[in-house]
Amino acid sequence: LVVNVDYDDFGAEKLKGLMKILPEPEEIEMIKAYDGDIKKLGNAEKFIMQLMEVKNYKLRIESMLLKAEFEANMAYLEPSIESMLAAGQELLTSQKLQSLLYLVLKAGNFLNSGGYAGNAAGMKISSLHKLTDIRSNKPGMHLLHYVAGQVEST
Repeated sequence: LVVNVDYDDFGAEKLKGLMKILPEPEEIEMIKAYDGDIKKLGNAEKFIMQLMEVKNYKLRIESMLLKAEFEANMAYLEPSIESMLAAGQELLTSQKLQSLLYLVLKAGNFLNSGGYAGNAAGMKISSLHKLTDIRSNKPGMHLLHYVAGQVEST
C-alpha cells in the first residue's frame, strides 16, 4: 500500500499513527547491521526491514497523509479564501478608496513640493500610517481625518 501510495485504505488517523512510529535513523542502522536469522526478529524489526525496501518510504507516507487530509483542509479553508477574494475585489472596485488614495497622493505631493518627492506618481500603502503624524491645530485631528472627511463629502 505504501509502494502504491494508496491512502484510501489507511485513512488520515492511521497515517498519523504510522508517522509517529516510523523508525529513527539509529534504528535503521541497527537493523541494517543485523546479520543473523531474520525469522528470529520481532514483528517491529520485520516491519522496519520491509519498510526499508520501499524507496523514500517516509516521503511516500507524508504525501499519503497530505492527500488524505487535503479535502478536509480545503473545506475548512475555502470560506476564508472566498472571503479574502471578495474583499480584494471590493478593494479594487471601491470608488471611495480610490478617491481617498488619490487625495492622499495629492496632499503628499503638495506637502513635499519643491523636494525630491514632490511629484510622486504613486506611494506605498505602508506609508499611510504617516498621515497620523501630520496634526492639525484642532485636538485629535490629523491629515488622515481631513482627507477621509473630504472623500466622504464628495
